[in-house]
Amino acid sequence: MSRKKLTKRSKRQKSNKSNKSNKTVSVQKMEKEFLQTPSKLAAQLDKQVHANKKKQNKLAKAVSKINVKVNKTNAKVDSASGKMQVKAASKKRDAAVKMQTVLNNELQTVTNALDDLQATQAKFRALQKCLNQFNADWTKASKTTKVKAKAGKGRPKKLAPVEQMHQAEASMDHVAIDEVTELAS
Repeated sequence: MSRKKLTKRSKRQKSNKSNKSNKTVSVQKMEKEFLQTPSKLAAQLDKQVHANKKKQNKLAKAVSKINVKVNKTNAKVDSASGKMQVKAASKKRDAAVKMQTVLNNELQTVTNALDDLQATQAKFRALQKCLNQFNADWTKASKTTKVKAKAGKGRPKKLAPVEQMHQAEASMDHVAIDEVTELAS
């Protein structure tokens, strides 16, 4: 009976150790994903921006064609001599004008959407730069605190996590995030 208890206990201990290592791996994985998220979102927005630019170009060409058509129908209405010719030309002109307003509205909508996408994309790129800078500054600050601790006489003073954070914040006072926010706005 005691052997069964020992094997159960050792299995539990092994599973607890593996759970702890899995937790640290998952935290590291989450951190990596967090740091990569802005660039992934910016890449997705690149695709949407590219599609909207294509759509905008097609609509711009369609608008220019319909403008030519409207001008031609206006000329036909002006030059028509009979009552029937005037009616037919004015119907064509009205249809062309309706199509022109629809295309202009659609072009305006696509242009506004494109502007919004580009602004959002700029924000994500700026956020990615800020995260990279923060990560670099944090790494640099943690290395300097380790070097200072080793350089001290005698036994190195172990800093509490709160003190380490305060030192890291003090060393990162020179980081200018306001500039990036102004660029993204």
